[in-house]
Amino acid sequence: MKVRIGTFSIDFNEEAIRTAKKEAYIRDTARSLAWTGLDEKTLTQRITEVYKTVKPPRKKIQPSS
Repeated sequence: MKVRIGTFSIDFNEEAIRTAKKEAYIRDTARSLAWTGLDEKTLTQRITEVYKTVKPPRKKIQPSS
């Protein structure tokens, strides 16, 4: 999945997102993209959006009555 962040077009590995834990993936990816010079808040926000797009939160199953 290609995403524009600032002036950069970054290709995210969807399979890595599906197998990773959310907090660790976001933190590690933000650190690895620090070379872009973008602030950490912007990177974290965009990476979180990508993560939620690829791996949406699970819906809780309501018990039937």
